[in-house]
Amino acid sequence: MKANPPFGDDRDRKALIHALRSGEIAAIATDHAPHSEPEKDQEWEDAPYGIASIDTAFEALYEGLVKTNLVPLEILLSALSTRPAQILGMNHGIAVGNNANLVFIKENEPHVITSRMGAKNNPYVGKNSSAKIIGLMLDGTMVYKDAQ
Repeated sequence: MKANPPFGDDRDRKALIHALRSGEIAAIATDHAPHSEPEKDQEWEDAPYGIASIDTAFEALYEGLVKTNLVPLEILLSALSTRPAQILGMNHGIAVGNNANLVFIKENEPHVITSRMGAKNNPYVGKNSSAKIIGLMLDGTMVYKDAQ
């Protein structure tokens, strides 16, 4: 996987988990880089940095952090949604006057992670997860609904 910054070692991973649990890290974001297959299918030095991961981030993080009891679900959800919205000064949460921007998640739904965007440069595609995004609403309009 060629990403920038590069994936760290186990010590880096433990430090990031600790910082997330303690609140030192407030938000999780992806540097979604949906490069085409020809762009990535080059010599290592010539291939662009980045992976396409925005559509699989929750499922991968849920499996690696929540399912392993390293991070409570509430902290993960806050870092992926509530805190980024607060940082950006957006209305967040379910309240009168806020936009209906919702992600519908189903826990205990074992499945193989797939890319909803068809991205091939995603290391999480093909791995197992036990939580699934089943719907997405933006400004009150359902823009994604799982086929199952």
